[in-house]
Amino acid sequence: DSRFGPLVKEGRFRFVSTHDDDRRLLGPLGLDLGFGPTEGDDLLAVISRNANPSKIDAFLHRSTDLDVAWDPATGAVRSVVTVTLRNDAPAGGLPDYVIGNSSNLPPGTNISDLAVLTPFEATRATVDGVDAQVSPLRDADVWRHTVRVTIPPGGTVTVRFELEGDVEVGKRYRLHFAGQPLVNDGKVALKVTATDPHDRVVDGPGISVNGPTATADLTDVGRTDLTLQVRR
Repeated sequence: DSRFGPLVKEGRFRFVSTHDDDRRLLGPLGLDLGFGPTEGDDLLAVISRNANPSKIDAFLHRSTDLDVAWDPATGAVRSVVTVTLRNDAPAGGLPDYVIGNSSNLPPGTNISDLAVLTPFEATRATVDGVDAQVSPLRDADVWRHTVRVTIPPGGTVTVRFELEGDVEVGKRYRLHFAGQPLVNDGKVALKVTATDPHDRVVDGPGISVNGPTATADLTDVGRTDLTLQVRR
């Protein structure tokens, strides 16, 4: 259907079922997203959830920088995920169900639970450069590392996650990135650097290369599967 097709592609229209018979239909239609770990590959999703609760996310803007250091010889990966959240909500003039909260904070304050979904361990998290408490939750073969942040009206908060793990040893690095449909479109900037300076990343569509470093712009809509290869 032309009305629902774009919504499914963007990840705005989904179904979840616990019945195997239903999955046989939902999978081919793209309605279940099918986002899960693949052995030997990297995987990441960035998820923000409003904890006010209210409609204040209409004023939330999010950008993500993913900086990956990858050692093809050992498969070791160290990633830094930096998420910037900007709250353009006014401090008044709108109903509580739009800009209010249940924590007795000033109107226009956005309380958000920000999580990264990854197979890797989180070694550190900071909010505006200050160490923050991370709540890890194991969901099947994926970790959900969550930090709660409070963003004042007109304010900006930067959350940084440091992750460590391993991918398959070899000359290929594969990343599966799932975006989260947002009211305001998000931006995702990816940088992957092979740790041996003698390696050279092979360029490809949508990928800019400078020696051992590749960069690409991803989207917070739908899913992106990316493969990089190095050579000497």
